[in-house]
Amino acid sequence: MVPWKQGITYPGNRVPDTPETGLFAVQAISNLQYKNFYAMNHFISLAVAADMTRSFRANREAILEPVFQGLNLLPICETFDRDAFDQLLLQDGCSGVRIYYGMDDGMQVHAVIVGVDAEGGDMVSNGPGASLVEEGDVIIENGGRCPDICPGGSPLNT
Repeated sequence: MVPWKQGITYPGNRVPDTPETGLFAVQAISNLQYKNFYAMNHFISLAVAADMTRSFRANREAILEPVFQGLNLLPICETFDRDAFDQLLLQDGCSGVRIYYGMDDGMQVHAVIVGVDAEGGDMVSNGPGASLVEEGDVIIENGGRCPDICPGGSPLNT
């Protein structure tokens, strides 16, 4: 049971449909999911990881419409310098990492990585009057895409 507002407890991610949950039931579900998310074990075995990456490599072209196949749109992986993640995680209030997937002008997919606060919000400038070109935001993107920059000898890429 996860404690929540006004002493009400909810089992798992479900909010009971009762008058006492009131209008904050939807927000309670959203916030409860983030609280449970941070308590999750995010680790998997190397065997599971290797199976997942092998399956992706085998099917990454097949999941695309034929017109998009063979254009190197979906990367196998991306490599980033540790310093980028250190800067991201050292932000005041950073509790986690969120990975979005974006597309450049050539339609190649890239990871776009931001910090996440304890409430599950992206740690980017988004207040009233905020500009989309804020200089202080820590957003990671320019990774080395595979292909072309691929690791060798890893069970995750063989």
